[in-house]
Amino acid sequence: MELNDISGAIVNSAMLVHSELGPGLLEEPYKQCLAYELISRGFKVDIEPELPIIYRGIRINIGYRLDLTAHLKDGIVRMVNNLPPASSPSPVVQMELRRT
Repeated sequence: MELNDISGAIVNSAMLVHSELGPGLLEEPYKQCLAYELISRGFKVDIEPELPIIYRGIRINIGYRLDLTAHLKDGIVRMVNNLPPASSPSPVVQMELRRT
């Protein structure tokens, strides 16, 4: 799968979940349904894996968690929206596509 195909599958999955559930629910139902949709499209999904920091080569677990990661054979997608923002009260939403 090319990166455009991967991102398209993720966006389509998220839109399907939102269309089915509608607005106004807490985060957890959306996350679980998105995980289901991604799994049905061939992704391996991990819900709320730890996100350690690396300081001087030492892994330090400080309680950060990703919402979910979606893995394919040739890449990983990390989706985050619960890291504390540096200077804004609004949540951070990030999607990173990276070949492994």
